[in-house]
Amino acid sequence: MVFGAVFGAVWGLVAHPLTGGDRDFSSCGATVATTYDLYTAPEYATQATELVAQIPARTSNRLHYLFW
Repeated sequence: MVFGAVFGAVWGLVAHPLTGGDRDFSSCGATVATTYDLYTAPEYATQATELVAQIPARTSNRLHYLFW
């Protein structure tokens, strides 16, 4: 356990200057689904389809302004 901690600390001290301190990942402000799957029992399929059809569609542009 101690060996692993020492090795990780040494690795970090060596790797950080070699990369110039840059991170190798990027972040995003929000994750927004583009499609949805709806699962229901067969006897409710027609009712579920009708209910979903009543929901107003949102464009990606409108979603962009909701989250930024």
